[in-house]
Amino acid sequence: MSATDVPSPDAEAAPAFPVTSSATGPASPTTAPTYTVGIDMGSVTTRVAILNPAKPMPTIVRNALGNEATSTVVSFAANEARSFGENAAARDVTKASETIVDLAPWIFGYTSGEQAPKDTAVSLQVVSPATAMSEAVLLKSRQLGTQEHLTHPAQVTAFYIKSLLQFLPDQEMMRTAPICLAVPSAASAASFEALRQATLLAGVPQEHTVIAHSDEATAVYFHHLQYRNLPAVHDGTAVPVVVIDIGQSCSVASLIIASQPRVEKVDCQTLRMGSEYIDALLCSHVYGELDKKFGAAAAPLRGDIKSFRKILRECRKAKEVLSTTDEARVQLEGLHGDIDIIVSLTRAMMEQAALPFLQAVRAMLTAIKEKLPAPNAVEDGTGEVAEVPRVEVIGGGWRSACIMEVIKEVFGITRVGVSLDASLSVAEGSAILAEVRRLSVARQQQQQQDEEQTAQSTAASPVAEVHHVELTGFEVLDASSPICQPLSEAAVAAVAEWMVLEKQMESSDARIHERLAALNELDSYVLQTLTAIDNCVASSEKKAEMRSYIEKIDIYVRNEGDEASTADLSEKLAAVQAHVTEHFPELAVYYESVREAEKKKEEELTKLSKERQEDESELKSDPQRLRMAQKRREQGQGLFKEECWAEAQTRFVQALSILGQLYDISSEENRTKKHEISLSCYLNIASCSVKLGLWKNAVNNCTHALELVPDHPKALFRRGQAYSALKEYKEAVADLEKAKAVSQHDPVVTAELTRAKAALEAEKVKEKKMFAKMFS
Repeated sequence: MSATDVPSPDAEAAPAFPVTSSATGPASPTTAPTYTVGIDMGSVTTRVAILNPAKPMPTIVRNALGNEATSTVVSFAANEARSFGENAAARDVTKASETIVDLAPWIFGYTSGEQAPKDTAVSLQVVSPATAMSEAVLLKSRQLGTQEHLTHPAQVTAFYIKSLLQFLPDQEMMRTAPICLAVPSAASAASFEALRQATLLAGVPQEHTVIAHSDEATAVYFHHLQYRNLPAVHDGTAVPVVVIDIGQSCSVASLIIASQPRVEKVDCQTLRMGSEYIDALLCSHVYGELDKKFGAAAAPLRGDIKSFRKILRECRKAKEVLSTTDEARVQLEGLHGDIDIIVSLTRAMMEQAALPFLQAVRAMLTAIKEKLPAPNAVEDGTGEVAEVPRVEVIGGGWRSACIMEVIKEVFGITRVGVSLDASLSVAEGSAILAEVRRLSVARQQQQQQDEEQTAQSTAASPVAEVHHVELTGFEVLDASSPICQPLSEAAVAAVAEWMVLEKQMESSDARIHERLAALNELDSYVLQTLTAIDNCVASSEKKAEMRSYIEKIDIYVRNEGDEASTADLSEKLAAVQAHVTEHFPELAVYYESVREAEKKKEEELTKLSKERQEDESELKSDPQRLRMAQKRREQGQGLFKEECWAEAQTRFVQALSILGQLYDISSEENRTKKHEISLSCYLNIASCSVKLGLWKNAVNNCTHALELVPDHPKALFRRGQAYSALKEYKEAVADLEKAKAVSQHDPVVTAELTRAKAALEAEKVKEKKMFAKMFS
């Protein structure tokens, strides 16, 4: 068996020692560029980015819900298919012992995989990544729920990674694209091995797996983002940059010297603790208040994982509030034993308790400050004073006022830089780093070739210029570093054993999903039929008969559906469909009419699209353009009447686009006609936007209409309506007051104004109460 393949569960011999990427070598830059993938598996959420090397920056891959981030949560609940992300997060209370909500700290060796209040006496020693990598750390396996066997964090991570990679635009990327996983700078070699095992188990060839410290991913992200602003040569003008990341479970500060051609990593210091230290303090305080109020009755709460997760969730909310106000409340209801409590927290209390963590952060930052280039020590020997470092922050923890003050004090600055996207920098930086690493290894190989051939291949490269940066001091390029070491034979053999269990779980997941699909199909048919009964043409008696039959099926779905087998559900659906077809032909007639209407609508839209292409290709004069703009407006009005809001909006936008192509705007006739059509289109786009819930778009188009006709009643009304939906009640009331005045007290306008005023007053009362609490 090839060491780069996923181990076969029935392999008899021990797998061969895997080949590293440096041994096999990446594709030459002269070949068609291969996409790279970056994964930032954070303590709370995970992001995936892909990079087309021909472009300078990556893009974030969205999940099935259309979100850029996916919760780093996995559930292995009994009698259910495994789930991840938001689906798993919904089970973090109901299926607490089987749901891992701290997967990242588990795989990185900070926890045993079970969420519990962390002892505040944890080590707050500042360490370098080299020290962390050399430490002997053993990742702990744990039992999930009712499972009889122990589960290694690599097994859970493999399922999570494989699930995330399903969102890639091309599934072939799993086998062909270099995949870079970012790890905290405080991670040990055991974490690197576990991640390589996880990716191999997920189906990613070993030679395509890259492990990199998150600070190195952030460094190349900064370089690419600021590329045009960096010096063209790496000399005394190169920019010293301090990047600080106060994460949930880890804190890191790194110093780089950046120019367009090179990024030099000078130093990195880290803590195995992040803002969760403050979370633990707040939780500890809440538990203390529970003990004071309820005594022995509160004792069971300390061992109850469901109650802890509720407390932790509310404490994190309070921590965010305390970053902007001096006091917050933790309100808990329905804890174990029906215990309810409200606990007050103050910023002063939090900062006092967090002093050990703040001192550790100060020590970490001071260690970095000492490595800054000294004055008069620049490379060019000109004697110029070294530039004050640029300090950039990412991670959510820096927003706490006490941490921000430490950062400013250590570096003697008045403000910090926030040009790096805290959410995207590590994921996108990982995708970039995978490509820069590929090019760096390729350059090393090309050094053995003729210099002229090397120059030609570089010139012919389809890779964006920015990716050809030279990296110095980066662990990801050091073949001897623990972070670059391939899996041992024993580790690959373990993956082969896990694969047997993984195949069994995949088969079980498939059966469960198949049964759920059959149940959903039957449930959907019931709901669809009930709706059709209300809309079809039939006598009242016939409709009552149809509804009675379908409601009985609905009762079956609710009461027996969860226990029925896939075959039972499929047979039930077939029987119901046959009964409906035989006894209720009125529904078939209704469905046919719906299909005809949809077909007609689709044909009309196709016709309009074709006409647009033909018509607009022949626009050669202003009269033609004005006629075509009018035609697009009329088409939009027709589509609006048919409730095709999005299609109608498109026609109005097209009309405005055509008007923008008028040659002679000095003509009074042209100006008048353009004004008339433009006003109508802006108002109609606003109406479409209101129907579609695109409130900001509605505001913008009403504003354009008001620029043409100030105090236009419909524009004022629609904008006021949109402002109300955006909860900008002050602006809404102002617009609606004007609309009421110019529309002669239209009752519709008056009603909307009344609602907006009531909402504004309620908002003022709420703000008044909040400020009263702040200063009481």
